[in-house]
Amino acid sequence: METEGTLSTVWDTHVGAEFGAKDADQAAATMTAEAYVNLIPLMIGARGREAVRDFYAKRFLPKLPPDIEIVPVSRTIGQSQVVDELKALPSQEQRNALMVRYIGNKFEHAAT
Repeated sequence: METEGTLSTVWDTHVGAEFGAKDADQAAATMTAEAYVNLIPLMIGARGREAVRDFYAKRFLPKLPPDIEIVPVSRTIGQSQVVDELKALPSQEQRNALMVRYIGNKFEHAAT
């Protein structure tokens, strides 16, 4: 149980750095060397602490709207990982702009 509590605490710190501070370096400081991120709805992500840090710094955090609200849906904690399902809720005005940006990047990335 102690491991689960530690993982949960570190993960909460990570989510605060990611969505609260929007700081890739702070978020990376909470990661193991084998960290990975997988944004399932967008089918994008990265593997390895440095690659995830770069993904956060260059592709993910700069595109988050300033008024985003993160709502937890479910959390599963295993012996060595945390899986969170979160809803990201920007304002309606920002939702439209965000979707256009991500769709545009997806097509741009696929074309290269």
